[in-house]
Amino acid sequence: ELGVNYIAVETPYDNPACGSSVAYTKTWVDAIHARGINVWHRHMPLAFEGIYNTPKNNTLNYLPFIADYIKNNPTFFRAGDIFTPIPEPQNGGISGITYCPKNVCIFSSAASFNKWLRDAITTSGAAFSGIGLGGQIKIGYYGFDGFVAWGDNNPDWNGILEDATIQAMGNITIDHYPEIVGDT
Repeated sequence: ELGVNYIAVETPYDNPACGSSVAYTKTWVDAIHARGINVWHRHMPLAFEGIYNTPKNNTLNYLPFIADYIKNNPTFFRAGDIFTPIPEPQNGGISGITYCPKNVCIFSSAASFNKWLRDAITTSGAAFSGIGLGGQIKIGYYGFDGFVAWGDNNPDWNGILEDATIQAMGNITIDHYPEIVGDT
């Protein structure tokens, strides 16, 4: 009734001790799709940021995790949906650049961060092709903060997103709250 065309669903890829994330996601995705609305999928492995009492882990290869989730849950997706492999991936921590929760950084550098972002887009695209939705799902990171995107509050830095990363996404979307840091 509000005229929305997408509803975001942000749930873990894996199940926390408190319940079945997959069953919960299915309930919401089915209800949204049944109303003719597309889903903006924003999922994350529990260990990526260390959520739901799961320890943060920078030794895991999260790319197969993402691909397996897509392949194992093909009914979650339909043409026109949006897929963000990991929302706000900078929150995993980039060594020497962003805060690393519990001093555990998922990424060793800005270059490794950018390469991982591009690889996750490629991996996700291949997984969607494998379930018959190749080229039909918009894949990208929609929600970078200003610090990552353009170096907000750092006059000596222009951000860390490489041109190749932005080109892989097709655009860049900012989720930034300047009022919190006294900006306009």
